[in-house]
Amino acid sequence: MVSVVLDTTFSILSIDKMKGLELMEGKAEVKNRISKSKVAGVILAAIELILSFIVVGMVLYTKMVTPVQGIIGAILLCVIPILVVFMMKYKKARIPGIVIASIFILFLGIAIYYLAVTNKALDKITGNNTEVAEIKVYVAKEDDVNSINEAVDKSYVFGKLAAVDAENVNETIDSINKDLSVNIEVKEFDSLIEMLGAFESGYVQAMIANTAVMSSLDETEGYEDYTTEKLKTIMENKVKKDVVKETAQDPDRFCMYFSGIDTFGGVNAQARSDVNIIAVVNNDTKQIVLISTPRDYYVDLPAVGNKKDKLTHAGIYGINASMDALEQLYDTDISYYVRVNFTGFQNIVDQLGGIDVYSEYAFTSITEEGTYSYSEGENHLNGEQALGFARCRMAFRDGDRQRGRNQMEVIKAIVKKMQSSQMLKNYAGVMDGMSDSFQTDMDKNEIGKLVQDQLQTNSQWTIITYSVSGSDASQVCASVGQSCYVMVPYDKDVNYAKDLINRNLNNETITQEEVDNFRMSNSDDDVDTGIKTDEELAQPDAYEGDPE
Repeated sequence: MVSVVLDTTFSILSIDKMKGLELMEGKAEVKNRISKSKVAGVILAAIELILSFIVVGMVLYTKMVTPVQGIIGAILLCVIPILVVFMMKYKKARIPGIVIASIFILFLGIAIYYLAVTNKALDKITGNNTEVAEIKVYVAKEDDVNSINEAVDKSYVFGKLAAVDAENVNETIDSINKDLSVNIEVKEFDSLIEMLGAFESGYVQAMIANTAVMSSLDETEGYEDYTTEKLKTIMENKVKKDVVKETAQDPDRFCMYFSGIDTFGGVNAQARSDVNIIAVVNNDTKQIVLISTPRDYYVDLPAVGNKKDKLTHAGIYGINASMDALEQLYDTDISYYVRVNFTGFQNIVDQLGGIDVYSEYAFTSITEEGTYSYSEGENHLNGEQALGFARCRMAFRDGDRQRGRNQMEVIKAIVKKMQSSQMLKNYAGVMDGMSDSFQTDMDKNEIGKLVQDQLQTNSQWTIITYSVSGSDASQVCASVGQSCYVMVPYDKDVNYAKDLINRNLNNETITQEEVDNFRMSNSDDDVDTGIKTDEELAQPDAYEGDPE
């Protein structure tokens, strides 16, 4: 009996001891969990702090905020990590603190991604002061010579132009002589037509020229599609050159040249410019005046001793040649340039999810890429459709004049779309598309200042558009050496454009109604407007040989 009592007593004591041990172990486990959560919170806070400094550094690198703003931002971003550490001291606040830290880390990660995309694009887009001239050696398409070595072995005589892109052509000749240890015979000619005559007569058997120069031949009457049907290339040399950068005297009021080059290749290619728009920017009044100059405007080209030529041909000599010609035409200084090629134009519009463009007329645009129809009023366009809209002139009675107005409508639509929420939806795609399609000599500091001002004021910009006009004519163009279709400037239009430029730079308010009234009251009665009829479209065109 005693033994039974003792056994029962020992059993009870053992159970109590086990319960005590289990309780102690439970308390230790709870304490351990609390300790782990506290450590996890502190680690997350440390990660937040590191990511916060990375974000501040990347924001400062964009140049879109001032150093003072960066310091203030760093202080504000440090508040949450400090708050999380403070919350770890209290049991009930630890879990919420960890949740807050996790969400903030996710936010910082997204911010770092977008900033990385922005900085990558800005590095590629801004501060670009180089362009590439493509020099080729041409022979007759039926010639059995297929390489420069074969041409040299056959003692071919090479033709070149005396004044047109002579520096790059001479550099190519020097390269041939050096690489092949020869001294090729070269004949100089004053004009492209003269050189072609020597080539067709057999006086020279090959021609060395800039591809942009040769492409201008294809729009010359009697030589349509000459480079594709009559010639072949036996050598290609790409020459990279620096573009001389100018700086705006006033960073808040300046002129920028927008050039749309007629190539589907690299944006830095030295090529004819089909879009020639001066953007007169006033950051104080938040007003931009766009002045469009037709590609065929007959102007003095400083690049060739102020000889007369089409404005588009200035691009053959480089972006600076186009800017110099426009500066001289409008008696103003152009501080920066932006260049975009046709491929880039399509990419940007597509990445934006399309744009909504206003059209004065219902018309059809027929290009090499396709046929596109547009309604009068608003049109939602993808990249290809927008390009067809911007390039079309054959459908209009006033041709390139209407094309210039349409091009400015496209620019306005792109600016409007980039200010919308759609920009955020595909921000990475838009920035990536721009990085491969845009080139500007503005550096990050200059762009950053404009962005800083915009962030501080959050103002809406007013965009005014005006397109100069002229009379249709046929005149000798210096780059070709033969008469081509040109547009002779109207002095009243050029003078009004000068007035708009000066007024905007001097902080005067300009309205689109005022500009439209001037255009209508001073329109040339000899220049018909509107859409061509089928009969008119069937008639020979003054632009014959000029691609859309």
